[in-house]
Amino acid sequence: MSKFLKLSQKKLKKLTYQQQILFVSLLCEKLLPNYTFFNKRTNWGSILKYSNVLEWIYNHSLNPEYKNIKEINKKIECLSKLYPDIDEFPNEFSASYALDACCAMESVLVFIQKGSLTDAVKVVSTLMDSLDMYIQQLEDMDPADALLEDKIQSHQLMKLEMASQENIIQTLQKMPIINKPIIEQLRLSVNRFPVSINLELINI
Repeated sequence: MSKFLKLSQKKLKKLTYQQQILFVSLLCEKLLPNYTFFNKRTNWGSILKYSNVLEWIYNHSLNPEYKNIKEINKKIECLSKLYPDIDEFPNEFSASYALDACCAMESVLVFIQKGSLTDAVKVVSTLMDSLDMYIQQLEDMDPADALLEDKIQSHQLMKLEMASQENIIQTLQKMPIINKPIIEQLRLSVNRFPVSINLELINI
């Protein structure tokens, strides 16, 4: 586990269970445009179904102690049908980003189901992996570069995303009560924050 993920796990432990769910949900909000981009380019999958699962998660965060395992399993099954098979899209670079978006969402659902912080950290990890891939493609980096990892970690977009996640955590810590208006406010805030990944800028 990277230093950033270990630090994220440490910070997440300081949040309430409800705040933890909301945090990882907001990370999925960041990945939604990537799935949307893939869907529009390939006409495969469903933005509506992906968004509906995310909406369900937000609604669940209002009453996180109530766990309807049957309903959670139905959402996981629904999401499983939205996963793109990378082998079926060999020439579509956005398929990997859409796959990450689905993986992150499933990790949120498993986190709700089991309550293990490991699954919450997986959401962070998946988002950072997507960003890692994006930076390499955006800057046309050489995979064989011995300094590749250092260049990625020091990239402005990586710093921007780390700052964004820190801002979300700090904001949540100041909100002992979470309701629908607060959730909408947080979602708007995330969407207004400069995006770390903009697939429109990739020329592949």
